[in-house]
Amino acid sequence: RWLCDEPNPVLEAVYLSLVCGGYGLVVACLYPRVPCAALGVEHRGYGMVLFALSLASFVAAATTAPGYVVDAATAAKHDCYAPDGVFFPPGRVCPTAGVRKVPRSKFCRTSGKNVARFDHFCPWINNAVGEENYRCFLAFLLCNATMLVYGGVCCGLLLHDVVASQDLLRASFYDPGTGATLAASKLLVFRYLITVEKPLCGLLAVCAVMGLVVAAFLLYHLHLVYRGRTTNEHYKWQGLARAAARARERAAREAA
Repeated sequence: RWLCDEPNPVLEAVYLSLVCGGYGLVVACLYPRVPCAALGVEHRGYGMVLFALSLASFVAAATTAPGYVVDAATAAKHDCYAPDGVFFPPGRVCPTAGVRKVPRSKFCRTSGKNVARFDHFCPWINNAVGEENYRCFLAFLLCNATMLVYGGVCCGLLLHDVVASQDLLRASFYDPGTGATLAASKLLVFRYLITVEKPLCGLLAVCAVMGLVVAAFLLYHLHLVYRGRTTNEHYKWQGLARAAARARERAAREAA
């Protein structure tokens, strides 16, 4: 229950371990190779800046309150939207917290408070995302997506530099199992790089996968911003649309 239903720092610790451990690997394994034909010395500074921005955005998103509605004063402060008559009718009181439910607010079961313009609870920052920290959350996604994509590109360029500097595509490879000498192929070069350049290939794989995931999540939230909805509202409207579709199908069957 504590791990899944209550605020806890587990995924915060996982995030910090991944980011700090990954950057430590970059400093130990990649920076000694820079500058090279593919990357200039300035990329050490770029990587440091992106790492610092990612941590700073994490701290900001994790420590900025989302906009809690806990009494009449905070309800008046966050009463900025008109009731929609569907999900946010006027005059409602939260049955759990006993405070007035302002439009677009929601009771967050994890934090145990009503949150103005509630979006979701993010376990990676161990904080609810709402009206007052949504910009910090978007900055967190943007900085981390940029860092991961940039790191993946740099790893790819360094691997390309290894292939070019050692002329691996025209090299011969010795197979210790058979004793045969094999002409280079893209598959053989790929296997060679995975064997010899394990840290670099590992960083490339992590940056590519996580970069795509975080970038996709950022694009999803930018789409929500464009539509003027929160994640909570998006799923509510989707549920309403599905219920309406089922009702229409049922009415059509009964009419037939």
